[in-house]
Amino acid sequence: MAGAALLGLLVGVLLGAGQSPTAKRLVGTGLTIVDGEGHPIIDLAPDSNGAGRIHVRDGKGTAEVVLSVGSRGGGLDLFNAAGLRLAKLGASPTGDGMLLLTDTGGSPLARLGRWEREGGGRLWTAPVSDSSTP
Repeated sequence: MAGAALLGLLVGVLLGAGQSPTAKRLVGTGLTIVDGEGHPIIDLAPDSNGAGRIHVRDGKGTAEVVLSVGSRGGGLDLFNAAGLRLAKLGASPTGDGMLLLTDTGGSPLARLGRWEREGGGRLWTAPVSDSSTP
């Protein structure tokens, strides 16, 4: 949410006080917002397939939140500080809604959604190994 507020502030500064948002346009192939030390914090740009993407990064430049739009719809990915996926919300291979949760190493723990054309939605959970039980 802080990224959206920062983007709003940036647009307000670019437009100037009292000017209508339709008075000026900012056009380009990408936009990067940096912190006070010049590290990228927010990137807005198309990916290699031309789909829109927003990356919200930590102070080291690792993307921790990625919003994307593609041929199957929108998606939200959450990553840990090491850059490994923790959660994904978006379309399943069948085009239905899907939620994927992973462990800190990026391995799937649980999926909610439909992966096959036949049958209804499913909740899948990874088996718990003996070494990970308390």
